[in-house]
Amino acid sequence: MTLPRSRCGALAGVVLAAALLAGCGGGLSAGPLDGGDGNTGFCGPALDRHRVFTAGDMAVIQNPGPSAVLDRASLSRQRALRLLDAWVVPVTGYPSAFGGVGNWDGIPTQRELGRAVQWRQRRPIDGARITRTYANGGAHQFVAFDLVFVVKLVARTGGFDAVDVYYHNQNGHYHLHITNSLGLAAPKDYSRYCGSPPQ
Repeated sequence: MTLPRSRCGALAGVVLAAALLAGCGGGLSAGPLDGGDGNTGFCGPALDRHRVFTAGDMAVIQNPGPSAVLDRASLSRQRALRLLDAWVVPVTGYPSAFGGVGNWDGIPTQRELGRAVQWRQRRPIDGARITRTYANGGAHQFVAFDLVFVVKLVARTGGFDAVDVYYHNQNGHYHLHITNSLGLAAPKDYSRYCGSPPQ
């Protein structure tokens, strides 16, 4: 496993995902969940020998309440990436500059992530419950839920442009569009694709 190597600007593009239910399209509001600042991105070389990458800082979800249930999440303009797993990971604090799970070549372990990231409590995104989060967190209080996407690069370059999250709570159904992007490249294509040499 290796920590994130470098970052470059977000890849442009905003494309809405298909509606969760027929007849429920782009008219859904974002609702109470907060998915982070958006308009940021990570671009780096796929260094894992199997070209597997864990994207863990694309969507950091905070919820002022009430509890919500994630119906599904999708990657906007996904290209040359095979989605292997999609998890929700609760976080009780942010111990590093990268925050929460962060981005990793391969799949991280609990030891690598630290105690604040509840890696062993990860669960599939579809149907996951997002309880209320708290600004200061605590031993039994979550400050955020990270949406984590484990992907495999299947060409020389690939990525996605945004994350779409469909969810509901006791008050209705919502669509949260998070404009954070991911770009991955084979090491020899890194400079051309991401615009700077690996660091």
